[in-house]
Amino acid sequence: MAGIIMSGCNRARVVRRAVTCAAVVAATACAWAARAAPPAIPDLETLTAEQIEADYTAGKYTAADLTQAYLNQISTYSSVYNAFISLNPTALQDAAALDAKRSQPGFVPGPLFGVPIAIKDSMDVKGIPTTGGSSALSSKTGGIDIIPDKDAPLVARLRDAGAIILGKTNIPDWSIDGNRSNSSVLGKTHNAYNYSRTPGGSSGGSAVATATGMSALAMGEETGSSITNPSSANSIVGIRPTFGLVPSTGIMPGQGTFRDVMGPLAKTVKDAAHMLDVIAGPTPADPKTAAAQGHVPAAGYAAALNPHALQGARIGVYGAGYNNVTLSAETQQLFTQELSVLTARGATLVADPFANSGFFQLTQGVPSSNTYTYDVNQYFGRMGPGATVHSTEEFKTLTGKDFYSLPLNRAPSSPDDPATRSDLDAYRTRRDQMLALFQKVLDDNNLDALVMPQLAAPVPLLESTDAIQRTPGSAVNIMGVPGVVVPGGYYSDATPFAMYFIGRQWDESTLIGLGYDYEQATLHRVEPTLVPEPGSAAISLVFAAPALLLRRRRRAA
Repeated sequence: MAGIIMSGCNRARVVRRAVTCAAVVAATACAWAARAAPPAIPDLETLTAEQIEADYTAGKYTAADLTQAYLNQISTYSSVYNAFISLNPTALQDAAALDAKRSQPGFVPGPLFGVPIAIKDSMDVKGIPTTGGSSALSSKTGGIDIIPDKDAPLVARLRDAGAIILGKTNIPDWSIDGNRSNSSVLGKTHNAYNYSRTPGGSSGGSAVATATGMSALAMGEETGSSITNPSSANSIVGIRPTFGLVPSTGIMPGQGTFRDVMGPLAKTVKDAAHMLDVIAGPTPADPKTAAAQGHVPAAGYAAALNPHALQGARIGVYGAGYNNVTLSAETQQLFTQELSVLTARGATLVADPFANSGFFQLTQGVPSSNTYTYDVNQYFGRMGPGATVHSTEEFKTLTGKDFYSLPLNRAPSSPDDPATRSDLDAYRTRRDQMLALFQKVLDDNNLDALVMPQLAAPVPLLESTDAIQRTPGSAVNIMGVPGVVVPGGYYSDATPFAMYFIGRQWDESTLIGLGYDYEQATLHRVEPTLVPEPGSAAISLVFAAPALLLRRRRRAA
């Protein structure tokens, strides 16, 4: 099937999977090629939003030049890594419009001015289909297109900040898999550092796009480690915010009433903090965000970027009292090594502060929090009059299929407002008990945060059925507390290792500070060695000797 067709008026590069709006993007790229050749912009795998801002100020390139460079990067590597389900057909025009605004007297650029970003496919972008990764919601694969009339609120905030949306990234069908990002629309997304390994899910496409330089930043969404698994697996920074800090309206739900959170994916803590500043805060469009009122720091999250934050900090260390997932020998070795960095920076470590607290036992057998019917109908209901479907009943009428019977879809639940459902009281009670005990342990030990390896072992083979061994479990998702993933080195198979700082509700600033200090002290992230063609000798080398490739890249850095 035809895939993304990118720059060059006299050639078209055909890739393995169909991608929405490909022909439109090709036409745009051809029209742009008629102008003078843009300046070469190397090393997109390491280019940060911070550097982009500096380069714009220095006049090194325009937003249109940079957008073209990212589109070229997508064209080169998309067929290998399968990161994008669809592209924004107006990306170059959007960039040119920003350039025109910048030339106007008195224009003040937004905090993400001209930064090309990727959006997870579950998030609504006006005029671009939201497939949820499912062939049932894509005309390219025999389904129907669901095209929203308006952006999700967080997407609108990104646009208002000056970001350029490149396209939407691959996710597993209905975002239901935290282990892999395999969709029936596009196929399998591959790990940026080891092609044979999983990139994690369900935000794997966004994480791979960021790591491979196909986007500068990306949006992720998490119901159960779907931001943190891919961040860890692809050596990037991921922030999962407190539940309710970032609006989830306009985003295809997993457990929208109780657990879904949206967060930034970036190459550095600084970039992630600036992105969080843009998307965080209350909005009438999402009543859940009312809880964030008064919790967003007046100076912004970027003000927490303190290179001495670890000095005097007290940090709890992962142990069996929190979760009983056993660390592999190599994970333990890497974790011990990185803990020594924290102490060298002045932190005091407290071993397994949850021991004998009963916390782990409380996390077992949590009652159901299923509100899927209500959440998905709320989602469909806001898509606008021009959309194809506005409810699960309309979907059934249009297609003759029960929405809940689609492959891999979630089981239906009551359509009633969860606020009126007494059957959810048991879940609410357990959630509140867990959160109270979690905060009590941190308070009793005077802890600023808890730290753990985000993964207990290297990510499994993409072609296997093995699950990712995620150390935090589902507790952070049930409690709705924040966490920050920071690259922490690499395993012998070249897949990344990461440190995960979690803390109290609304305390993102503390975690950002700790993560930034650790990041600056180690600078562990090394860009991946990319392979441009499916079945190439380079891919064979990745299978045979990934660690060799990584070491070569390290020496070149």
